[in-house]
Amino acid sequence: MFQHQAVLVVAGCSSEHLLPLNTTGLPPALLPVANQPLITYPLHTLESGGVHDVLVVRRAPLERVS
Repeated sequence: MFQHQAVLVVAGCSSEHLLPLNTTGLPPALLPVANQPLITYPLHTLESGGVHDVLVVRRAPLERVS
């Protein structure tokens, strides 16, 4: 049986995709759902499945890259 050693979580969309729901400017992965950032739910699921090595990737806005 194959066991996962590491997982890549891509959290890269911008907050503009959720307008008018997201007016905070936070990345969608950090928006609170039931008083927790949205990203915590898949991370908890991975942890309960035995995955402890996780890399979360999010694209940076262009003005921060230059």
